[in-house]
Amino acid sequence: MTGIEEDGRFEIAGHVRSAGGLEGAVLLDLRSGKYIALNPVAGRIWEGVERGETRAAIVSRLEGEIEAPPGRLRQDVDAFLAQLLAKGLIRERIGDAPFIPETAPEPVRPAEEEDGEAAVRFRPLCFLASWIGLVLADLLLGFSGFHRFHTLLGRIRVRGPERDSAALATELSRVVDHASAFYFKRAWCLQRSAVAMALMRFHGVPAKLAIGVHRVPFQAHAW
Repeated sequence: MTGIEEDGRFEIAGHVRSAGGLEGAVLLDLRSGKYIALNPVAGRIWEGVERGETRAAIVSRLEGEIEAPPGRLRQDVDAFLAQLLAKGLIRERIGDAPFIPETAPEPVRPAEEEDGEAAVRFRPLCFLASWIGLVLADLLLGFSGFHRFHTLLGRIRVRGPERDSAALATELSRVVDHASAFYFKRAWCLQRSAVAMALMRFHGVPAKLAIGVHRVPFQAHAW
């Protein structure tokens, strides 16, 4: 017995990000920076958690989709949910509050396109700031860990009026690439992407850091 009730519902912890695919979902624990690859069955259970389904509803849905010995899917669901609870990746939802999925942010209103190179203020200083940013990112990841690094990135706000300029974003990315070429060691994609995001937000571009994974062979990339 796992102690999970039939009508139990769950919610995903705030430090967990996920992405699904045909081969199953992949979770990212922002506290540790570790990826957790789920097989197709576990991925379907995770989808149920995302949709706010009860434990009984998850089992019933899987029994209609997958052929398995009687009781096997129920055991698998209970075992997997218990693992997620033990790792702190989900928690039991208290009360009967309706499930409200996370909504996508409102799109930035388009602005007139501007010349990227002309819009980059103080280009030499941007180069220097990018190089220093690579050093700071290296130190934070090495000594403070991914969770602290991710938390600090989330505190960087867009300065001034927001500008949706592809030319400006492209030019700022070139500045970071240039600084990376003069870095004293290899600058990893996570470092470069974090510095580029910070630089863009300083210039009013509401940039976001994205992390993607490829399951086979398992690889991760940030941009």
